[in-house]
This record gives sequence, structure tokens and C-alpha cells, in this order.
Amino acid sequence: MVACPRLSDIEQGDIGRGNGIARRSSAVGAGLNVTGYVYGGGVPVGVVAVILAIGLPVLLFTACVFVLHSWLVSAPSRNFMRILTLLAPLAAIALATAGWPLRACLLVVLA
Repeated sequence: MVACPRLSDIEQGDIGRGNGIARRSSAVGAGLNVTGYVYGGGVPVGVVAVILAIGLPVLLFTACVFVLHSWLVSAPSRNFMRILTLLAPLAAIALATAGWPLRACLLVVLA
């Protein structure tokens, strides 16, 4: 008998592939690469597109961590910083659509 059946499900691969978190973190790196292209001056991309390229993978990653934590602990997290980290990409996307500069939006999405 395994002490924690949920963790044994993860080890056996019944929940799905563990590559999802790795894909999301590499997507964040790709979004940061787009930011480098924008600051390098080679690619004319808008602020909203750059923040979406970073913000959506960050949002998916933090949502995944939030859901996994809630599932493994059997209770939703009430930690203020975890909730703030979940909402930061949404705030950055909203600020980018409002016309804020790229640097300010990057600080918000990666806070």
C-alpha cells in the first residue's frame, strides 16, 4: 500500500505527461526571446504581442502549479503571494492593452 496514492498516480503516468510544465517554462523563454528581438530593433512587434507571448505561458504555468498544489493538498491555496502570482500576468496583459510601456509590463508579468 502506497502512503500517498496521488503521488503514485503521478509516478505511473496515469495523470498525464509531466512534460507540460517543461513546455510552459520553455514557452516563457521563447517569449523572452521575442522581447530580445524587440529591444534589438530587428522585429517590429507591438507591446501587447510581446506581453501575450510571455504572459500566457506564465499564466498557464502558474495556473498549473496552483491546480496541482490544490489537488495534492486537497484544498485551494489561500496564500496571498501565490494568488498574486496567478493574477500578475493578467494584470500585465491589461496594462499592455492600456498603453503602458514594455518595460513596466515586463516588470509586472515577471514579478
